[in-house]
Amino acid sequence: GCKALAEAIKMNTVLTSVDLSGNFIGDEGCTALAEAMEMNTNLKKIDLTCTKIGDEGATAIANAIKFSRSLSDMKLSENRVTAEGCKALADAIQINKSLLRIDLESDRQCGSFRTVVVHLSNVALRLRLELW
Repeated sequence: GCKALAEAIKMNTVLTSVDLSGNFIGDEGCTALAEAMEMNTNLKKIDLTCTKIGDEGATAIANAIKFSRSLSDMKLSENRVTAEGCKALADAIQINKSLLRIDLESDRQCGSFRTVVVHLSNVALRLRLELW
């Protein structure tokens, strides 16, 4: 499933958008996808809404976006991300220079919103953070 798709994304040079919303990819699939995101330099938008991603998957995505120069829009809403995963994302967003929008709507476990907002207080207004 997601591992095969991730392999294709690694080699694709024209793909700019991926929508996996509503698919059960979980942390394992998300980790494979994150590895692909590190190699794909054209991906601008990824939608991982309601894909059963937890902290492990969020941390893998965070590591992938740290140095992405193309990703500008990411949706991670309605997943199982807690404060731990949100902190990893917030740290990555502070490093990333291309991300303009991140949607974490309904990831309300363990103070996730507060964690992201506190860690992003020094990020320039370039980022549109959607929390609700």
